[in-house]
Amino acid sequence: MSQLHSSEAIMPSALEVEQYSMSIRLASDGLVFALSPLQKGSHLPTHREVVRVEASGDLWRQELRDAILQRPLLLQSYPKILVYYEPSAGVLVPQELYDEGEAEIWLRNILTHPCGRADQEASLYALSYPWKQEGKVFVHYWDEEVYHFLQRTLHSPSFAPYFAQLIDRRKALSRRDGRAELCVFVRRRGFDCILVREEEQVFYNSFVFVSPFDEKSKVGELLYYIFALWQDLGLDAGRDSLCLVEAGLGESNRPLPSWRSELRIELGRRLSSMTILTHSALP
Repeated sequence: MSQLHSSEAIMPSALEVEQYSMSIRLASDGLVFALSPLQKGSHLPTHREVVRVEASGDLWRQELRDAILQRPLLLQSYPKILVYYEPSAGVLVPQELYDEGEAEIWLRNILTHPCGRADQEASLYALSYPWKQEGKVFVHYWDEEVYHFLQRTLHSPSFAPYFAQLIDRRKALSRRDGRAELCVFVRRRGFDCILVREEEQVFYNSFVFVSPFDEKSKVGELLYYIFALWQDLGLDAGRDSLCLVEAGLGESNRPLPSWRSELRIELGRRLSSMTILTHSALP
Protein backbone atom coordinates (compact mmCIF):
# COMPACT_ATOMS: atom_id res chain seq x y z
CA MET A 1 0.00 0.00 0.00
CA SER A 2 1.36 3.41 -0.92
CA GLN A 3 0.17 6.97 -0.40
CA LEU A 4 0.38 9.11 -3.51
CA HIS A 5 -0.24 12.82 -3.81
CA SER A 6 -2.26 14.63 -1.15
CA SER A 7 -2.96 18.15 -0.04
CA GLU A 8 -1.63 19.41 3.25
CA ALA A 9 -2.92 17.27 6.12
CA ILE A 10 -5.46 18.88 8.44
CA MET A 11 -7.47 17.76 11.44
CA PRO A 12 -10.65 19.73 12.14
CA SER A 13 -11.57 20.55 15.71
CA ALA A 14 -14.68 19.09 17.34
CA LEU A 15 -16.63 22.19 16.35
CA GLU A 16 -15.27 22.28 12.82
CA VAL A 17 -16.21 18.63 12.16
CA GLU A 18 -19.87 19.70 12.02
CA GLN A 19 -19.04 22.03 9.13
CA TYR A 20 -17.47 19.40 6.86
CA SER A 21 -18.47 16.60 4.52
CA MET A 22 -16.30 13.60 3.62
CA SER A 23 -16.36 11.88 0.22
CA ILE A 24 -14.61 8.55 -0.35
CA ARG A 25 -14.15 6.75 -3.65
CA LEU A 26 -13.19 3.07 -3.44
CA ALA A 27 -11.67 1.18 -6.35
CA SER A 28 -9.96 -2.12 -7.04
CA ASP A 29 -6.60 -0.32 -6.98
CA GLY A 30 -7.06 1.97 -3.97
CA LEU A 31 -9.09 4.84 -2.66
CA VAL A 32 -9.26 8.60 -2.83
CA PHE A 33 -10.97 10.79 -0.25
CA ALA A 34 -11.75 14.49 0.05
CA LEU A 35 -12.73 16.64 3.01
CA SER A 36 -14.76 19.69 2.00
CA PRO A 37 -16.74 22.41 3.82
CA LEU A 38 -20.49 21.92 3.68
CA GLN A 39 -21.03 25.62 3.06
CA LYS A 40 -19.96 26.96 -0.32
CA GLY A 41 -17.56 29.87 -0.07
CA SER A 42 -16.29 28.77 3.33
CA HIS A 43 -12.69 29.62 4.17
CA LEU A 44 -12.16 26.33 6.00
CA PRO A 45 -9.21 24.33 4.60
CA THR A 46 -9.82 21.27 2.42
CA HIS A 47 -7.92 18.01 2.07
CA ARG A 48 -7.63 15.42 -0.70
CA GLU A 49 -5.58 12.22 -0.67
CA VAL A 50 -5.04 9.23 -2.96
CA VAL A 51 -3.95 5.88 -1.53
CA ARG A 52 -2.89 3.16 -3.95
CA VAL A 53 -3.67 -0.47 -3.02
CA GLU A 54 -2.16 -2.92 -5.53
CA ALA A 55 -3.20 -6.18 -3.84
CA SER A 56 -6.24 -8.31 -4.65
CA GLY A 57 -8.65 -10.61 -2.83
CA ASP A 58 -8.39 -10.83 0.96
CA LEU A 59 -5.12 -8.88 0.97
CA TRP A 60 -6.87 -6.02 -0.87
CA ARG A 61 -9.56 -5.94 1.81
CA GLN A 62 -7.01 -5.97 4.61
CA GLU A 63 -4.95 -3.17 3.08
CA LEU A 64 -8.11 -1.16 2.45
CA ARG A 65 -9.15 -1.57 6.09
CA ASP A 66 -5.65 -0.57 7.26
CA ALA A 67 -5.63 2.50 5.00
CA ILE A 68 -8.89 3.72 6.54
CA LEU A 69 -8.14 2.86 10.17
CA GLN A 70 -4.72 4.51 10.00
CA ARG A 71 -6.23 7.85 8.95
CA PRO A 72 -8.08 9.53 11.85
CA LEU A 73 -9.36 12.16 9.40
CA LEU A 74 -11.69 9.53 7.94
CA LEU A 75 -13.07 8.44 11.30
CA GLN A 76 -14.61 11.72 12.48
CA SER A 77 -18.36 12.22 12.97
CA TYR A 78 -19.03 14.37 9.93
CA PRO A 79 -22.70 15.17 9.28
CA LYS A 80 -22.33 13.95 5.69
CA ILE A 81 -20.17 11.01 4.54
CA LEU A 82 -20.58 9.73 0.98
CA VAL A 83 -18.94 6.50 -0.21
CA TYR A 84 -18.67 5.87 -3.95
CA TYR A 85 -17.90 2.29 -4.95
CA GLU A 86 -17.56 0.01 -7.96
CA PRO A 87 -20.63 -2.26 -8.10
CA SER A 88 -20.54 -5.77 -9.39
CA ALA A 89 -23.21 -7.11 -11.74
CA GLY A 90 -26.56 -5.37 -11.48
CA VAL A 91 -29.92 -4.74 -13.12
CA LEU A 92 -32.29 -1.80 -13.57
CA VAL A 93 -35.70 -2.52 -12.05
CA PRO A 94 -38.92 -0.47 -12.44
CA GLN A 95 -39.74 1.17 -9.11
CA GLU A 96 -43.28 -0.20 -9.06
CA LEU A 97 -41.97 -3.78 -9.27
CA TYR A 98 -39.34 -3.43 -6.57
CA ASP A 99 -40.00 -4.16 -2.90
CA GLU A 100 -37.42 -3.19 -0.28
CA GLY A 101 -35.52 -6.22 0.93
CA GLU A 102 -36.08 -8.25 -2.25
CA ALA A 103 -32.91 -7.27 -4.12
CA GLU A 104 -31.66 -10.86 -4.17
CA ILE A 105 -34.68 -11.95 -6.20
CA TRP A 106 -33.64 -9.69 -9.09
CA LEU A 107 -30.00 -10.80 -8.93
CA ARG A 108 -30.40 -14.58 -8.96
CA ASN A 109 -29.91 -15.05 -12.67
CA ILE A 110 -27.10 -12.59 -13.40
CA LEU A 111 -23.33 -12.77 -13.15
CA THR A 112 -22.38 -12.77 -9.47
CA HIS A 113 -18.63 -12.33 -9.20
CA PRO A 114 -17.13 -8.87 -8.63
CA CYS A 115 -16.40 -7.08 -11.90
CA GLY A 116 -13.77 -4.88 -10.28
CA ARG A 117 -11.36 -7.61 -9.15
CA ALA A 118 -10.11 -10.92 -10.43
CA ASP A 119 -11.08 -12.55 -7.13
CA GLN A 120 -14.29 -14.55 -7.58
CA GLU A 121 -14.63 -15.90 -4.04
CA ALA A 122 -15.82 -12.69 -2.36
CA SER A 123 -19.10 -12.77 -0.48
CA LEU A 124 -21.47 -10.37 -2.20
CA TYR A 125 -24.09 -8.11 -0.69
CA ALA A 126 -27.21 -6.98 -2.52
CA LEU A 127 -27.70 -3.21 -2.57
CA SER A 128 -30.17 -0.88 -4.27
CA TYR A 129 -29.73 2.68 -5.49
CA PRO A 130 -32.87 4.62 -6.50
CA TRP A 131 -33.15 6.84 -9.55
CA LYS A 132 -36.45 8.29 -8.38
CA GLN A 133 -36.99 10.82 -11.15
CA GLU A 134 -37.09 8.09 -13.79
CA GLY A 135 -38.87 5.53 -11.60
CA LYS A 136 -36.07 2.95 -11.54
CA VAL A 137 -33.95 1.17 -8.95
CA PHE A 138 -30.42 -0.01 -9.69
CA VAL A 139 -30.16 -3.37 -7.90
CA HIS A 140 -26.63 -4.74 -7.72
CA TYR A 141 -23.98 -6.63 -5.81
CA TRP A 142 -21.00 -5.29 -3.91
CA ASP A 143 -18.34 -6.75 -1.60
CA GLU A 144 -20.18 -7.75 1.59
CA GLU A 145 -17.14 -7.66 3.90
CA VAL A 146 -16.11 -4.16 2.81
CA TYR A 147 -19.66 -2.85 3.00
CA HIS A 148 -20.17 -4.00 6.60
CA PHE A 149 -16.70 -2.79 7.62
CA LEU A 150 -17.54 0.71 6.39
CA GLN A 151 -20.93 0.63 8.09
CA ARG A 152 -19.23 -0.21 11.40
CA THR A 153 -16.28 2.14 11.03
CA LEU A 154 -17.61 5.33 9.46
CA HIS A 155 -20.20 7.66 10.96
CA SER A 156 -23.55 7.00 9.22
CA PRO A 157 -22.19 6.75 5.67
CA SER A 158 -24.34 6.93 2.53
CA PHE A 159 -23.43 4.78 -0.46
CA ALA A 160 -23.70 5.35 -4.22
CA PRO A 161 -22.26 3.74 -7.37
CA TYR A 162 -19.23 5.71 -8.53
CA PHE A 163 -20.88 6.64 -11.85
CA ALA A 164 -24.19 7.89 -10.39
CA GLN A 165 -23.63 11.66 -10.57
CA LEU A 166 -21.97 11.64 -13.98
CA ILE A 167 -24.83 9.58 -15.40
CA ASP A 168 -27.29 12.18 -14.07
CA ARG A 169 -25.36 14.87 -15.96
CA ARG A 170 -25.26 12.79 -19.16
CA LYS A 171 -29.03 12.22 -18.90
CA ALA A 172 -29.59 15.98 -18.92
CA LEU A 173 -27.40 16.32 -22.03
CA SER A 174 -29.26 13.47 -23.72
CA ARG A 175 -32.54 15.28 -23.26
CA ARG A 176 -31.09 18.53 -24.59
CA ASP A 177 -29.48 16.91 -27.65
CA GLY A 178 -32.37 14.54 -28.36
CA ARG A 179 -30.22 11.47 -28.92
CA ALA A 180 -29.23 8.28 -27.14
CA GLU A 181 -25.78 7.92 -25.60
CA LEU A 182 -23.89 4.78 -24.66
CA CYS A 183 -21.67 5.54 -21.65
CA VAL A 184 -18.71 3.20 -21.10
CA PHE A 185 -16.83 3.58 -17.80
CA VAL A 186 -13.40 1.91 -18.06
CA ARG A 187 -11.92 0.76 -14.76
CA ARG A 188 -8.76 -1.13 -13.91
CA ARG A 189 -10.16 -4.64 -14.30
CA GLY A 190 -13.46 -4.11 -16.08
CA PHE A 191 -15.96 -1.65 -17.48
CA ASP A 192 -19.58 -0.60 -16.98
CA CYS A 193 -21.91 0.15 -19.90
CA ILE A 194 -25.02 2.31 -19.46
CA LEU A 195 -27.36 3.47 -22.21
CA VAL A 196 -29.08 6.81 -21.67
CA ARG A 197 -32.02 7.78 -23.88
CA GLU A 198 -34.37 10.74 -23.40
CA GLU A 199 -33.09 11.44 -19.88
CA GLU A 200 -33.58 7.84 -18.82
CA GLN A 201 -31.33 4.85 -18.27
CA VAL A 202 -32.59 2.00 -20.39
CA PHE A 203 -29.70 -0.49 -20.16
CA TYR A 204 -26.88 -1.50 -17.80
CA ASN A 205 -24.26 -4.23 -17.92
CA SER A 206 -20.75 -4.75 -16.57
CA PHE A 207 -17.85 -6.74 -18.00
CA VAL A 208 -14.54 -8.07 -16.70
CA PHE A 209 -11.38 -7.76 -18.82
CA VAL A 210 -9.95 -11.13 -19.76
CA SER A 211 -6.43 -9.61 -19.71
CA PRO A 212 -6.65 -6.44 -17.57
CA PHE A 213 -2.92 -5.69 -17.73
CA ASP A 214 -2.54 -6.17 -21.49
CA GLU A 215 -3.33 -2.81 -23.11
CA LYS A 216 -3.71 -4.24 -26.63
CA SER A 217 -6.10 -6.91 -25.39
CA LYS A 218 -8.14 -4.30 -23.48
CA VAL A 219 -8.57 -2.25 -26.65
CA GLY A 220 -9.79 -5.32 -28.54
CA GLU A 221 -12.26 -6.26 -25.81
CA LEU A 222 -13.63 -2.73 -25.56
CA LEU A 223 -14.09 -2.47 -29.33
CA TYR A 224 -15.85 -5.84 -29.46
CA TYR A 225 -18.34 -5.05 -26.70
CA ILE A 226 -18.97 -1.46 -27.78
CA PHE A 227 -19.80 -2.44 -31.36
CA ALA A 228 -21.80 -5.48 -30.23
CA LEU A 229 -23.87 -3.38 -27.85
CA TRP A 230 -24.25 -0.64 -30.44
CA GLN A 231 -25.88 -3.14 -32.78
CA ASP A 232 -27.91 -5.02 -30.15
CA LEU A 233 -29.32 -1.78 -28.69
CA GLY A 234 -30.31 -0.45 -32.11
CA LEU A 235 -28.13 2.66 -31.97
CA ASP A 236 -27.55 4.89 -35.01
CA ALA A 237 -23.88 5.63 -35.81
CA GLY A 238 -24.86 8.86 -37.53
CA ARG A 239 -27.16 10.19 -34.81
CA ASP A 240 -26.43 8.65 -31.42
CA SER A 241 -23.28 9.17 -29.38
CA LEU A 242 -20.68 7.36 -27.30
CA CYS A 243 -19.21 8.64 -24.04
CA LEU A 244 -16.02 6.81 -23.11
CA VAL A 245 -14.95 7.48 -19.53
CA GLU A 246 -11.60 6.76 -17.90
CA ALA A 247 -12.87 6.01 -14.40
CA GLY A 248 -9.65 5.91 -12.39
CA LEU A 249 -8.65 7.45 -9.09
CA GLY A 250 -7.99 10.86 -10.65
CA GLU A 251 -4.22 10.99 -10.24
CA SER A 252 -3.09 13.99 -12.28
CA ASN A 253 0.54 12.87 -12.32
CA ARG A 254 -0.15 9.56 -14.07
CA PRO A 255 0.23 9.32 -17.87
CA LEU A 256 -2.85 8.81 -20.01
CA PRO A 257 -3.46 5.11 -20.76
CA SER A 258 -2.45 4.05 -24.25
CA TRP A 259 -5.88 2.58 -24.97
CA ARG A 260 -7.39 6.06 -25.17
CA SER A 261 -5.70 7.10 -28.41
CA GLU A 262 -6.14 3.68 -30.02
CA LEU A 263 -9.83 3.58 -29.21
CA ARG A 264 -10.37 7.13 -30.42
CA ILE A 265 -8.94 6.20 -33.83
CA GLU A 266 -10.87 2.95 -34.21
CA LEU A 267 -14.18 4.27 -32.91
CA GLY A 268 -13.88 7.48 -34.90
CA ARG A 269 -13.93 5.48 -38.11
CA ARG A 270 -17.44 4.21 -37.41
CA LEU A 271 -19.12 6.67 -35.05
CA SER A 272 -19.89 10.29 -35.84
CA SER A 273 -20.25 11.51 -32.25
CA MET A 274 -17.90 10.54 -29.43
CA THR A 275 -16.76 12.09 -26.15
CA ILE A 276 -13.78 10.87 -24.12
CA LEU A 277 -13.68 11.99 -20.49
CA THR A 278 -11.38 11.55 -17.54
CA HIS A 279 -13.95 11.04 -14.81
CA SER A 280 -13.22 12.87 -11.58
CA ALA A 281 -12.81 10.20 -8.93
CA LEU A 282 -14.98 12.28 -6.61
CA PRO A 283 -17.99 14.29 -7.88
